[in-house]
Amino acid sequence: MGNSVSLPVFGPKQNVDIKEPSTINALNRTSSARQKLKHCIFRNSTGSKDNPNEEIDRLHSQHYLYRYAWEQISKFKSNFSAPVRERLIDGISVLDVGCGPGTWLLDMASTYPQSNFMGIDLFPQFPSEIKPNNCDFLTIDFLEGLPFDDGKFDFVHMRFINHVFTQKEWNERVIKELIRLTKPGGFLELMDVHVPHKDLPPKANLLSNILIAEMDRTNIWWDVTSHFESLLSAQQGLEGVTSQKKEHTLGVKGAQDGILFLEFYTQFMKIVYPQISKRTNIEPEEFYNEFMPKAIEEFNAKEYSPRIVSERVFAQKTA
Repeated sequence: MGNSVSLPVFGPKQNVDIKEPSTINALNRTSSARQKLKHCIFRNSTGSKDNPNEEIDRLHSQHYLYRYAWEQISKFKSNFSAPVRERLIDGISVLDVGCGPGTWLLDMASTYPQSNFMGIDLFPQFPSEIKPNNCDFLTIDFLEGLPFDDGKFDFVHMRFINHVFTQKEWNERVIKELIRLTKPGGFLELMDVHVPHKDLPPKANLLSNILIAEMDRTNIWWDVTSHFESLLSAQQGLEGVTSQKKEHTLGVKGAQDGILFLEFYTQFMKIVYPQISKRTNIEPEEFYNEFMPKAIEEFNAKEYSPRIVSERVFAQKTA
């Protein structure tokens, strides 16, 4: 996983037309939206000083963990749940919002070489040179509006972004922009995990509560996943809103998958610790040498059944 991921040979290039925004480099922006994102503890995670690629590696691992977990439901639902597989085979335009290092897009682009894929993110973690011919990336602030025509994309996808926007932004900007970009007859899909996770043991629960408090401090709508279905159902111009959930056990109770999910979760805790260390009152040496080993023991203890619930919600835009 992570750095061991190999990229396949990609198919022929298909051009994706975009409008050039007035200021393309989001890292030079000073908008209030960008400042808020800069201070979001999750979004600003870039790994340790000794290993700046640690967060990118974690995001690669996250993709494949959830891909294979959802594949257990159906091999055709590993990367998405909306009924767009046949369209992808024939060739459509796809947008991934908040694409991170682009792992989902790279995977999709290799599977569906006749389709075009565009990924956008505020931070340029994605590949700039070595990338598939049918895949492009753009660094831009989503809240400032995207430089695409109405109905540009047949499939608009967004996931793992419950740590970024406020409730007001979700209601007034985010959902409306996603719908605007979706072609009539096309599909919109959201995916994320439910927060807080289920039955966390004491040490993991302590960190979880600190993270939630930090998001509350910046008005982040951290439990938006539980509202995905109602958010889409309340929008005019969408129909067939469908929700699917998958539960992922952490630790030995979840067999090999559970061990991998626990490894991923503990990696995440180690990455975010430096950003919340002052709130934990735990010194670094104690955290890494005592706190974390005990936290892992708690995950595997018989009295706990820690679980992560991920959910996908999709809808079709009316013609």
